[in-house]
Amino acid sequence: MSGNGSPIPGSTWSRSAISTCACRTASQAPAIWLLRVAKHSREAPARQHRLISIRSASRSRNQTMLYFVIKALHIVSDFLLIGGMLINAFVIGMVPPTIRVGVITALRRYDRIVTTAALAGAWIFGLWLIFGWVGFSQGWLHAKLVFVVLLSALHGMQQASMRRMEADPKLDPNAFVRAGIPIILVSTLVVICLAVIKPF
Repeated sequence: MSGNGSPIPGSTWSRSAISTCACRTASQAPAIWLLRVAKHSREAPARQHRLISIRSASRSRNQTMLYFVIKALHIVSDFLLIGGMLINAFVIGMVPPTIRVGVITALRRYDRIVTTAALAGAWIFGLWLIFGWVGFSQGWLHAKLVFVVLLSALHGMQQASMRRMEADPKLDPNAFVRAGIPIILVSTLVVICLAVIKPF
């Protein structure tokens, strides 16, 4: 057969039927595209919201982990500092002058390497916690800082006393340094209570 209605050889479809099908497909293409765009538009905010939620949760976990790491380092520094200061106080107040020089020489080396580094760590990690998470608004923190400054000053006085006592074993420190053990213990107890209880 000839003409538009003639069948294609080897096929049961006529040219007119194929043309009609092609026209329908072409006319439906914009509608299909619009449906896909609409579906994507509906899903995009939800997908973006899920992505933001995942990132926020990951960032929150990282911040929480960092907080506990810094807090642990702060506590370890505090333990080393208090232990070193108690040793200093014991040697300054209890060791007799006859063996004072050798003991103080060894202790000063330990104090420079461990106790002084622990004091620096306590301040660094403590301030990191304050600026990063705690803030300066709490009253208990102000009171705690007073005792921390007191302990820091006492440690400096211990270092000066040990330096003078190493040069002159018969030299006795002042009364404040000699009373180092009770001052350290009471200050530590107050600091712990303030940090744990947070009374005001």
